[in-house]
Amino acid sequence: MSTPLPAHSFHHVAIATRNIAALIGFYTKRFGFAEVRQRSWRDEPLIDRVVGLDRTIGHSAMLRGGNFYLELFQYDQPLGSAPGAVALPPYAGIVLRCAGEIGEIADPDGNRIVVEAERAGDTPGVAALGRVMLRSRDAQGLADFHRAAFGLSTLREGDGKFLLQAGNAELQISQESATASPLRACDAGMTHVCYDVTGIDARHAALLSLGMRFNGPPGDFGPIGAVYGQDVAGNIIEIQEIRDPAHMFSMRHLQAASQA
Repeated sequence: MSTPLPAHSFHHVAIATRNIAALIGFYTKRFGFAEVRQRSWRDEPLIDRVVGLDRTIGHSAMLRGGNFYLELFQYDQPLGSAPGAVALPPYAGIVLRCAGEIGEIADPDGNRIVVEAERAGDTPGVAALGRVMLRSRDAQGLADFHRAAFGLSTLREGDGKFLLQAGNAELQISQESATASPLRACDAGMTHVCYDVTGIDARHAALLSLGMRFNGPPGDFGPIGAVYGQDVAGNIIEIQEIRDPAHMFSMRHLQAASQA
């Protein structure tokens, strides 16, 4: 018998916007995210290849939460769809655990956030990722893929919904026949999740064998290896390996913050 694959954790959730400053302000003030780095880019063929777009120009920001990172993008070229332009996108929102008022809210672009109460072990005053919510025209097939590809376990299923456990949060996949086509990386909205992996070249090969499509081989960014691909429903999934445990984006910084 083969050894079960350990459940991978979500390194980050990615949101594209036309006003990155507004989203940085919202997530840092409302949810206690810490800004780790901002950068701008243009004329970088490696980035173009990894994200699957041509001649990109943009700006990004990485924010650190309690148990995951939030990566924000503003693409100036190509200019994607505007916030709210796509009804029922596959990535339906996120659940954040945080102190303060609970309930459903939206960020300045209208992205859905369900706020739940903090739990024991959460970093005080900093939002933790509780759940990523996905819609799919084939929830069963997509759930089967994430279980096989990333080692997610089943918490419960029924009535067209699948609740799976990743390393640090849950993934909810709901059957929805009207789900829109997946967003591009430059389209405003929640565009993708990134799984933290080790041995990215081997994981890339294994995921290809499970039906995942990639924009190319993993890109070498020095201490980081990363590439975007598409799951069996066409949704963008990034796999990323941080080779230097001291790197500013390392998951170890999240562990250190929770223990402080």
